[in-house]
Amino acid sequence: MTYKELLDSVCFEEIVPFIEKYHGDKGCLALYKIHYDMLCHLTPNPKDAYYKTATVSHGEPDEDCPEPYLTVHPIEGQIWEGALTMELVIEPDVTESLAEIAACCLWHTSFYGFTEEQLSETFKRWETRKTDLTDEEVQLHLAQENIKKIREAGGHVPTEEEIMKIPSFREKVANDKQQITEEYWHRMSIISDFVAKNLPSDLDIVGLPVADLCRLLTTNHYIEYDYRSYCKDEKSRADYLIDLIDHYEAFVDGILSNALIVLSTSKKYPLLMEEMKLIEHIAEMSKGEIAFIVKTDDALEQELRMNVAFYEYEKEENR
Repeated sequence: MTYKELLDSVCFEEIVPFIEKYHGDKGCLALYKIHYDMLCHLTPNPKDAYYKTATVSHGEPDEDCPEPYLTVHPIEGQIWEGALTMELVIEPDVTESLAEIAACCLWHTSFYGFTEEQLSETFKRWETRKTDLTDEEVQLHLAQENIKKIREAGGHVPTEEEIMKIPSFREKVANDKQQITEEYWHRMSIISDFVAKNLPSDLDIVGLPVADLCRLLTTNHYIEYDYRSYCKDEKSRADYLIDLIDHYEAFVDGILSNALIVLSTSKKYPLLMEEMKLIEHIAEMSKGEIAFIVKTDDALEQELRMNVAFYEYEKEENR
């Protein structure tokens, strides 16, 4: 039985109970669903397989994993199209269900990224490690690049002094200059990335003024999610993302009062009016200020991408 045949033999619902065992928590349930669907839609290619077989066996118990668990070697780190063609050799003492074996395989094949985009980010981090830059310095460099783009687009990026006017930020850093700077750039690295990615473009179907985007940089609380559909069917893609939200904990870190929702589609398969139900669904959850952007990304082909920033400002009475 190949990895592809294993995935075809079990549905994701059968796999769900075992994800926490191998991942450590259920916080990535939506990403595992995406990874499973992505693999199911890929075309296996034996030319991409470094190894022809992978052995399913029991790992050695230790302090971190005292209970019996499975391991699959050497499937981790393989090109996905090649991994799908690998024959799974199951050791005689392995009596666990096919669903658990599938959960273990998914854990291994998602180790460096659940999607192509995440895998690309992993490779970028590896490249930076070849330099003398620390992770913090890389983060600072990327934030500075985003800030340059925002300013070139006419946006205002708040200074440390302006951010210090936010009471919650001021309480967090006290009067420690180094901590203020570190927290400021941590904030900028996270939020400026969202702002820079969603700056107005001539290809936008629905845009948002730069000034409105830049308001996110002064929020009190901020949570961002980024998912795309993997259903190969433009008629089902909005329902796919709604299902991720409702049944697979896509918003696992919670939501906040306000939301800025960015939906992206290709020109060939543009967003349809009935797909606005996805925005309505998120709006019903937030109950605050809701705005949306519709962008064009031809790399998506039939799929739909959902990038959501939930946020809250400091309460008026605390200003």
